[in-house]
Amino acid sequence: MALEFSPDVPLKKLRTVVLVDRNHKSFPVTTDYSGIALSTIIKEHIDVVLSENGEEDAVYLM
Repeated sequence: MALEFSPDVPLKKLRTVVLVDRNHKSFPVTTDYSGIALSTIIKEHIDVVLSENGEEDAVYLM
């Protein structure tokens, strides 16, 4: 189910949700809700694995 944006309705407030907040403040957008916050360097990568079969979900720092 996708949400549609209608340009006829003015946007009053935008809230952001992220699975992993890496604490890099490169953009003028703040995170309202996050699953986990990690302090990383730019060269590190985050791999998020979400399973649909009831297996464990995981977050890997590479």
